Amino acid sequence: EHEQRRNSGRSECRRHCGLDIDGIPIRPGERVALRAVLLDCQNDGAVSAKYSFAGSVCGRMDLGLIADCRGFGSAESENGSYVGGIAGLGNATIRGCFAKCTLSGRSYVGGIVGSGLERGAEDTSSTVTGCCNMVRITDCEQYSGAIAGRNVGEFLENFFVSDTLAGIDGQSYGGKAEPIGYDALLETEHLPDEFRTLTLRFEADDAVLTQKTFSYGDSFDEHVYPELPQKDGYYAQWDRTELEDLRFDTVVSAVYTPYTTAVSAGVKRDNGQDVFLVEGDYDDNVPLFCTRDSIAKQCKVIDHWQVKSR
Repeated sequence: EHEQRRNSGRSECRRHCGLDIDGIPIRPGERVALRAVLLDCQNDGAVSAKYSFAGSVCGRMDLGLIADCRGFGSAESENGSYVGGIAGLGNATIRGCFAKCTLSGRSYVGGIVGSGLERGAEDTSSTVTGCCNMVRITDCEQYSGAIAGRNVGEFLENFFVSDTLAGIDGQSYGGKAEPIGYDALLETEHLPDEFRTLTLRFEADDAVLTQKTFSYGDSFDEHVYPELPQKDGYYAQWDRTELEDLRFDTVVSAVYTPYTTAVSAGVKRDNGQDVFLVEGDYDDNVPLFCTRDSIAKQCKVIDHWQVKSR
């Protein structure tokens, strides 16, 4: 008989890291612990979860070790929580990892781990040590931090660069979850090259039009924008027009909005109906105004209007 059966797996990959543990026979009354080890893994691809537990390297880890891994792909949860630059939820040891990505979720969103656990399976607790990151959290209703969203478990010698985030759930801690400057980050031992340059990318319909690298704090004027691709029946515009003091990887996307084919001139009759509609292809900000012409008072004319664009 086996009192405890373990499965240890090591995964070395660059995209969508994870372990698939299957085919383990379990007899009634047996006690089983599944342990996983992720070493030197890197994810560059975007991770999207409909519900909870999204991580750039690991969604949820109840036992095991994540060491020397790198999360460079964005992670998001559409309708759930627990999102992390390395792990969404970790009741494990996370050691010597780096993250540089964007994150979003309802709650418990952290640059290294969304949340750890005080005590979990096998009476273990989460430990985050020797990690470093530079992340951006685009959406989180509560419990967010550059290192972790929730202050549970043990934290030691973790550092981050951010102008907007604190270390753990709104607070930073010296020696545990400590902010540093970008220049100090560059002196970090074994820092991946991805931290040394930033990327400005222009996209349209998920296709990359142009991209260029830049240095921390650079600014760009309108000349950096490529020609905006047009689409029949839509008007196009960039989703951001100011590119000043950029301190993170930046994506500028083309936004396409269907033209409005009939626009009210804003004048209504007593019964609430429009006096007339102007047909054509218009965007949401079409500036039309009209005035009633005096000829209607001088001649036998039912109505006479002038419509102009501002």
